[in-house]
Amino acid sequence: MDEKRYSTKQVARIVGVTTQTIYNWLRAGTIPEPPRDYRGHRLFRNEDLRLMLAHRGKILPPRDRSVQDQKPDEEA
Repeated sequence: MDEKRYSTKQVARIVGVTTQTIYNWLRAGTIPEPPRDYRGHRLFRNEDLRLMLAHRGKILPPRDRSVQDQKPDEEA
């Protein structure tokens, strides 16, 4: 089964930051560069979201719960 992928805009909304913050983290090497689709758009995975939530000091959801189910300020 294919893992859900997220756009930069979706990731920013879930993590609770701006897209510019995501770009800054990528440029600084704070988070790894994700793969891109055929158009060159970044495709973030659940594990990428977990890293960003950890960087923001958020409590991470359990591994069996999809990150997309978590609201930006919700604690697991």
